Amino acid sequence: MSEEFDLSAIVATLAEGRQAASPAREHMLAVMQKYIDNLNDPDPAFFSDNFSENYRYEDPVGAGVLCSAAMAERFDPRFFTIKSGELISPISMSMGNSAAMAFRVFADVDGRNISIDIVDVMTFDAAGKIADVKAYWGVENITLIDQR
Repeated sequence: MSEEFDLSAIVATLAEGRQAASPAREHMLAVMQKYIDNLNDPDPAFFSDNFSENYRYEDPVGAGVLCSAAMAERFDPRFFTIKSGELISPISMSMGNSAAMAFRVFADVDGRNISIDIVDVMTFDAAGKIADVKAYWGVENITLIDQR
């Protein structure tokens, strides 16, 4: 944050009925919920409606930053097919333009059913679109559902 953190000022802002963050907290919550909803019922317009034109996506953190074309390549449905997703805890807000959520994705990878527990941290731009996603997960977060 560019300015000094002042909890008293935040509480005063909330007491006056004003927003403490920009974009609005409700907007960020709604977009993050739409992200989960999109895992369960894909909407072709989801990314264009909710992501900034030059978004950054690191999934998982440490595996390199992706743009839209690289995302399509890494998550090619011939090898990785998302079946569904669910929140596993409430969405957590920040004092700024970021929020985080813990969720579980169920997917098919090379014919194997798996789940991955993920924590996504999303940063929103001034227009309320997702500008940056950091997906935290590792090998220990993957569960093989069907044992062969």
